[in-house]
Amino acid sequence: MLKPAKLLNVAVLAALVSGSAGAACQLQTPVWNVPAYRATAQATGTLRLTVVCEGADAQQQYTLNLSALGGRFDQASGAYVLGARGRANSQLTMQILGASPALGGTVVPTVYTGSTDQTFNVLIPAGQWQASGAPSINLNFDLNPFATGNSLP
Repeated sequence: MLKPAKLLNVAVLAALVSGSAGAACQLQTPVWNVPAYRATAQATGTLRLTVVCEGADAQQQYTLNLSALGGRFDQASGAYVLGARGRANSQLTMQILGASPALGGTVVPTVYTGSTDQTFNVLIPAGQWQASGAPSINLNFDLNPFATGNSLP
């Protein structure tokens, strides 16, 4: 079982985690390490996600899915592409590289067993002249149980 939904706030990252009540697996506070952006050069950083499973359900299988308002998986690159809000509330396009299939976006999900610790590279391409400064973003992470008997689509 998975821990109930809760709101996590990390500097410029807000993440909503949901799942079933009474769980042994839970997503720890995501670590968002992306430097301030300047239009003259791309910004690169990381998003670290840690799921800790304890107790009798420590070997539970689950999927971890990412979503955000206006975000989408790019199947060609495997990135999750989204628009963050920069200074003056302007839109800033950024990518979480390797998010698909690790965080959803494919017909066949990545199934995790027990605790996991993953780091994803984040890229904000240069040349976006409408925004600068530290980006802020709302990401939703869902931990969903995956029963061994489930058949994949």
